[in-house]
Amino acid sequence: MEPILTNNSISLNPLMEIILQEIKQTGPIPFSRYMELSLYHPQWGYYEQTANNIGSKGDFITSITTTPLFSHLLTEQLLAWSISFKWEKPWIWIESGAHDGTLANDILEYLSSRGLTENVLYYIIEPSDKRRKWQEVKLKSYSNIRWYSSIEHLPSSIRGILFCNELLDAFPCNLFEYDAHKNLWYELYISSHDEIYRPVELIWQRSPNPTPLPTELQSINCKYFQDGYKIEHSSLSTEWWRKAAKSIYQGILLTFDYGIRDSELEEGFKPMSTIRAIAKHQYQDNWLSKPGKIDLSSAVHWDEIIRTGQESGMQTSKLTSQEQFLMQIIQFLQNQNRIQLSTAPSMNTQSKDLIIINPSELKTLIHPQYFGHSFQTLVQTKN
Repeated sequence: MEPILTNNSISLNPLMEIILQEIKQTGPIPFSRYMELSLYHPQWGYYEQTANNIGSKGDFITSITTTPLFSHLLTEQLLAWSISFKWEKPWIWIESGAHDGTLANDILEYLSSRGLTENVLYYIIEPSDKRRKWQEVKLKSYSNIRWYSSIEHLPSSIRGILFCNELLDAFPCNLFEYDAHKNLWYELYISSHDEIYRPVELIWQRSPNPTPLPTELQSINCKYFQDGYKIEHSSLSTEWWRKAAKSIYQGILLTFDYGIRDSELEEGFKPMSTIRAIAKHQYQDNWLSKPGKIDLSSAVHWDEIIRTGQESGMQTSKLTSQEQFLMQIIQFLQNQNRIQLSTAPSMNTQSKDLIIINPSELKTLIHPQYFGHSFQTLVQTKN
């Protein structure tokens, strides 16, 4: 394999030692393996070390950590959907990617404020023992929660709603680079410099031979792709969505995430890569510099996820911006005279049915410069 980047030295840490040892034993590893170790290693992975890496004092913020308003509006939508299906109570709501349990806590707290806690049975899909312990501590006052280690362990033939926020973008992905001169693709791998007179560092290496893109991406027109253009693909996120769709006998699949359409790729609207490496609210240029110390993610390929759900019996209700999704909920509540704008907290203790919305909190969730346009909402249903 031919090295194509050799410039950024790295200080060793325990996870770096593990990665270097694996490369020494097996040879260069795909980016998906590097991402898997960096994010999910049981001891040193980014999401396994602390519950505090997400939020204003951590490395990045989400709609959930910014304001409970997101959770309150989402809860209103989950209630409306559950009522529309005319299910018997308790309704089953399933969250995946719960991290430290903040979203679950906000939803259950909101239900409690309206006297509706007993109407919902809340499932959490959590493969990590460590994250489950964080969640159990935060949610210890609620008795209507059930934990499952994977989708496969859920009860069969579920009638319910399965939802996640910024989960699909965190699945490990493979990385491919375009050679415009040859009109060929090559997979990128991770190798290392481990010589006595050179700093220990991780480097990129191209596969020695051209690598066809995954089948799901082969129909994309490369006309506007520049030399060195990189495209990511996560078979794990697609497979997870397929399992999620098949687990629902009747109900809804819902996800909030940042992603890209095939048409945007073909028209050159995508940057040279959608990989994001973030630490302390700053994008990192070197994705390989601090394994386990920075967050890694990639844009969701919406067309592939949509097709996957539909192949598993789902119907696509909408793919829209987070702004439009939340504003539709607000409009629904306004028609019921249940919205009040105020600088007071977004949960009102005087009226169970009235929602107080702080304009500055709402702006963060819907304004194009914040979460409004950068994040999209996919809703698929099965009747």
